[in-house]
Amino acid sequence: MGSITLMVPRGQYGRASGLHGLASTASSIFAPVVAAVLLTFSDIGGILWIDLATFGLAIITLSITSIPQPTETEVGNNAKGNFFQDITYGFKYILARPSLRGLQAIWMFANFLAAMGNVLIPALVLAKTGGDNYALSGVEAVLSAGAVIGGILISTWGGPKKKVQGAMLSMALSAILGRILFGLGGTFVTWLPGAFFIFFFIPILNGCLAPVWLAKVPPDVQGRVMSARITLSRSMGPMGTLVAGPLAEYIFEPAMMQGGSLAPVFGKITGTGPGAGMSLILIFTGILMLGLTPLGLSVPAVRDAEELLPDFEASALQE
Repeated sequence: MGSITLMVPRGQYGRASGLHGLASTASSIFAPVVAAVLLTFSDIGGILWIDLATFGLAIITLSITSIPQPTETEVGNNAKGNFFQDITYGFKYILARPSLRGLQAIWMFANFLAAMGNVLIPALVLAKTGGDNYALSGVEAVLSAGAVIGGILISTWGGPKKKVQGAMLSMALSAILGRILFGLGGTFVTWLPGAFFIFFFIPILNGCLAPVWLAKVPPDVQGRVMSARITLSRSMGPMGTLVAGPLAEYIFEPAMMQGGSLAPVFGKITGTGPGAGMSLILIFTGILMLGLTPLGLSVPAVRDAEELLPDFEASALQE
């Protein structure tokens, strides 16, 4: 990700980030499908040889690609230290800047909420359909389609001029049209629109947010800062997953059974019985995620991050 700033004009960061995300999403979606097809013609040994060949192709591609090296900046010179200082530098860099700290906090909480909802989707569908694997496969296919189409859109479009506001709006739309709408559904057909928009806006969100970090963090420290940023964000995934299971099994699912404590209040919205409690969790996480948008836009350090944070010097590209 850090090499994008050295190889792509600043005005194209959004598109480049979108393509980066699209490559990751598309590979995770289509690789299992291709592997399943190849297994009908070959055994696992053949698959491993293909894997090694593609790995070698990637190495060759990197070896013949010219990646400019960043010019050392004052920030980069001050960042030099021992191994421990190198590891902790990215975290200290983020914490020392209110705008980056605010952006990071919002998206850490958003990732936590997203993980809580995402991990429950398969169980929710199976519970409400009586274990219909075809329905689950259809929902997961639409989830994947949304991610791919969203990635294509942001890589073509490049995102709005106001990146932070665009990211906030994408998060709100993912919450309303995705998570809340999915939670309100109760059948295969009613789940499809929500399933599509849950992941459709995520590449757009990331395509808006990544250019802010790429433009504001000097290239010679981006590796450490981006590593810290990704570590903090992705740490929320396991935490959200860890919370979601017990919350659904011991609190929301029993409470949304016929005669449960929450059934009289929310039963008309999600219905009652198996899966209703998980639907309610998805709605609640969507509402909380939606609330992050006005919260972030009400904090000047977050809302005006693009103006408050200085861009790194263009001379960093001249090497």
